[in-house]
Amino acid sequence: MATRIALELNVSDTKFLEAALADGRVRVAVLSHDGDVLLRIYQPTDLTLSELLPIVDNFGLVISDEWAKDNVEGEGAIDTFRVARVPGLTLDQVLERSGRLTAGLEAVFEKKMASDPLNKLVLRANLTWEEVDLVRALAGYAKQIKLAHLMSKVQEILVNQSGAVAALIGLFHAKFDPQVSTDRAAAIGLAAAAVEEELSQIPTVDEDFVLRFLLNLIEASLRTNFYRTDRIFHYISFKVDHAKIRHIPLPRMMVEIYVHHYEMEGLHIRGGPIARGGLRYSDRADFRTEILGLVTTQMVKNVVIVPEGSKGGFYVKYTIDDAGERRRVGDRLYQVLIRGLLDITDNLVNGKSVRPPNVVAHDGDDPYLVVAADKGTAHLSDTANSLSKAYGFWLGDAFASGGSQGYDHKVVGITARGGWVLVKRLFREMGMDAEKDEFTSFGIGDCGGDVFGNGVIETPKMKLLAAFNHVHIFLDPNPDAARSYVERKRLFDVVGGWDKYDTSLISQGGGVFSRKLKTIPLSAEVKAMLGTDADELSPNAVMNLILKMQVDLFWNGGIGTYVRSSVETNNDANDTANDDIRVSANELRCKVVGEGGNLGFTQAARIEYAQRGGRLNTDFVDNSGGVDTSDHEVNLKILLNPMVASGRISETQRNEIIRSMTDEVANMVLANNNANGRLISLDEIRSARDPFPYGRAIDWLCTKGSVTRAFLALPSDNELRRRAASQKGLVRPELAVIQAHVKMHTFKMLMQEDASTIPAFNRLLRGYFPTRIQNEFAADLPNHMLAKAIVMTVLLTEVATDAGAGFFPMMLELTGASAGKIASSWTEAMRLTDGEELKAGLVAAHGHPEGAYYAWTLFTEAIQQLVTGWLSPGSGGYAAEDEGRFREALAAISATRSGADATFAKNAVDKMAGSGIPRDLATRIVVASSTLRASEVCAIARKSGETIRDTAVLYQTVGQASGLTNTLRSIAARRGEGRWDPIALGIQRIRYRALLRDLVLESPTPGSALRFGVDRGVELVSTAKVKAVADVVQRIVGKEPDIAALLVGEQRIRAVM
Repeated sequence: MATRIALELNVSDTKFLEAALADGRVRVAVLSHDGDVLLRIYQPTDLTLSELLPIVDNFGLVISDEWAKDNVEGEGAIDTFRVARVPGLTLDQVLERSGRLTAGLEAVFEKKMASDPLNKLVLRANLTWEEVDLVRALAGYAKQIKLAHLMSKVQEILVNQSGAVAALIGLFHAKFDPQVSTDRAAAIGLAAAAVEEELSQIPTVDEDFVLRFLLNLIEASLRTNFYRTDRIFHYISFKVDHAKIRHIPLPRMMVEIYVHHYEMEGLHIRGGPIARGGLRYSDRADFRTEILGLVTTQMVKNVVIVPEGSKGGFYVKYTIDDAGERRRVGDRLYQVLIRGLLDITDNLVNGKSVRPPNVVAHDGDDPYLVVAADKGTAHLSDTANSLSKAYGFWLGDAFASGGSQGYDHKVVGITARGGWVLVKRLFREMGMDAEKDEFTSFGIGDCGGDVFGNGVIETPKMKLLAAFNHVHIFLDPNPDAARSYVERKRLFDVVGGWDKYDTSLISQGGGVFSRKLKTIPLSAEVKAMLGTDADELSPNAVMNLILKMQVDLFWNGGIGTYVRSSVETNNDANDTANDDIRVSANELRCKVVGEGGNLGFTQAARIEYAQRGGRLNTDFVDNSGGVDTSDHEVNLKILLNPMVASGRISETQRNEIIRSMTDEVANMVLANNNANGRLISLDEIRSARDPFPYGRAIDWLCTKGSVTRAFLALPSDNELRRRAASQKGLVRPELAVIQAHVKMHTFKMLMQEDASTIPAFNRLLRGYFPTRIQNEFAADLPNHMLAKAIVMTVLLTEVATDAGAGFFPMMLELTGASAGKIASSWTEAMRLTDGEELKAGLVAAHGHPEGAYYAWTLFTEAIQQLVTGWLSPGSGGYAAEDEGRFREALAAISATRSGADATFAKNAVDKMAGSGIPRDLATRIVVASSTLRASEVCAIARKSGETIRDTAVLYQTVGQASGLTNTLRSIAARRGEGRWDPIALGIQRIRYRALLRDLVLESPTPGSALRFGVDRGVELVSTAKVKAVADVVQRIVGKEPDIAALLVGEQRIRAVM
């Protein structure tokens, strides 16, 4: 029978086989013969039954027999299968759906679609192979977001409930098919009802859960490229709204694009509408877990730049052993990810957002998509930019930073230099100068690398005792700092590893050793350095001891997690490759850590090390220079690219402009690094005085971010009470997290503000760009797409750096004002008090940091109280016409101080002068610290009509006579005892200030007697009411009032007034 059928179909065979041989692609036909359904597969090269049968089986075909026929001319082959049945279908139905079956089989042979049981849906659910692959894509994404069921179980459920799957695809079409001609909302409603009808008939909990999981993904989907007909090969991408996915792992970001392809799957997670981060080549099947952890870090790292955090990556579904082939495949599949992202991203044309073809969007305009290099993709920025240009994407080569026409981070050395700015600050705080004093160090990395290499050539004073990378271990027990520096510089220039180090320069007993050795012999010098009696140790044991060495600096420029806390296990580090090397934080004996590399410590390890006296920040603080530089590059290109497009400048000119500003951009980035370190150092001092305002900030950011303190590794209220009792504050790694999250959420609030309400908008916008841009393109700056985001970022950085991480949360709770109003008020207060000039003076003084920190906290606490006074309900705020009177009031208060105030001022000036701050600068800072008094004097004089000088004397005199000035000092000096104390004390401070203001306004002016000053004027202003207030202050409030005493005292004072 087989022969007879083969002869009868010979003409048809020839047609299909010739087509297969012509293009090398398998052809498939379904035939009806004498009541039989036959499946014929025409192959350019003969496939075995072992290869064919699993593919056929995955389409649900039950085969009764098979016969093969070779081409008579020796090329190609034909296999014929008799289809006995297809479960759930008649053979007539199979014939009716044969077009979809043959297309699906051919898609599998062409490696457009995977061969798995989901292919049964082609016949069972009467779906096209593309629709089946869409189901597969949804299931793949569901697995990445932790759908708990095994994929085999998911496939079984979907095949068994083919009617529900068909209804889900119907809903997808209703939502996204651009050809839907009826009212889309009505079509979606009908399709959704059909889905619910199908789901209502599902008998089991598991089946219902899986199908509703996929339904939720469709409901959360915003866009897809499924209907784009211009894709050059098959892949699917869709964009989802995190807020709408019920079972997505925390933390939730904003949106995510998932890309599905036969060989890979990829995704891109964004934390905001303007977001940026790298794309990596992952080796993890659960790569989304890796990406989510990285984007969480990127969100906090990006607080120094305009965009919020994003992160993406892709995973190849099969194993590639050869490194070269793995890279080639990765390079090719990286482009699939890029295409999937660009396919569903809006473009900007002539300043207007344009939707991609055949993409139905259920979100607003979304044209900002910027990526960067990451693990495995560092060489692919130009590839991404070429695709951007091919798509006509508005960003052009600003799409992927770090390309051939961008800033080369290694050449500029920006990541390491930024880290070193922070390390030098930590050294200075210990009384060391890394530019003048020799210091010891060990590190991770090699001299040819970017972060490690640039780091170890930053100063010739480094004595690098030991280091290791993934290949070698370097040991130099007693190095000559100058000679070893020259050799490190040589290796950096030639991109050499430790095996290229001139061993003749290594001190006695040292050397370079391969990590492949079974053991490493240890000289007497090395044994003394490592603190061991062993004559030889394994490479892992040597590296473990290196990490425990007693040195000044641990410079980490490598990849891996090398330090965990003493209460964590190696599993918490999530880096099995370094389990045998890793140490606990309590074993570290280095004084300072510079985290040029990512994830070198767990956060718990950082906190433990810092609590034991170690000096470090976090990786996202130390190595933020790279992301900051890339942001400047992208924003410069966004400004200049339209000029290139219009012919105003050429692309060559644009490139020259960007290159010419390299040094200035780098200096701007380093200034940001320095500002971050300064912020954390100041907050260390503030939190040691009173940690509870930071407890309020923690509560605020946890509420805003829907996260817990435990998730962020931040202290509980009970822990803050313990620290307050021992006069300890938060440590730098904790403060780094707080400042990052406060900035993140405050930025979102600022972006809701009307830009016209920011008085310093133009100054801030200009100041972000290098001098050449300011000079040549100033008129173009307001048209920059991200002008508002740039200004809000600069504004936030300026205010938070000076005021501290707790400022915005405290002010938002205390005053109820908007973030924009708070930031603008701070900026205005700084201008009125010449704050920037005073800050520059402190920097130029080069005194010990302790003195500068004291001076700045004294000044900024006064500014914070001034802003609080302006924004307090009923205060009337700041009046622009008061500027001259304000400065006059400051001078008058300084000239007419009481004896007690004069003593306080003198002591403060002496303290600053003793730490190297010029006495005239210290005096100006002390004068400026009376800002709130000056503002109150202006407000009272405006109402009373008295002169500023007389009002200044009266205000101080009444304050002293009534005891209210001392009460206000007591409130300011009081440390909190619980989570609400900072707010309660802030409220009391506002209320007692109002009491003093009202009392002054009600007090008669003694006239010319005020010329004798505050101390002699006390008796003159001690009216019955003033004495009554003083009596309440003395009897109830006292010298060190608690909140209850303040509350009762306030009520009694109001009664006597």
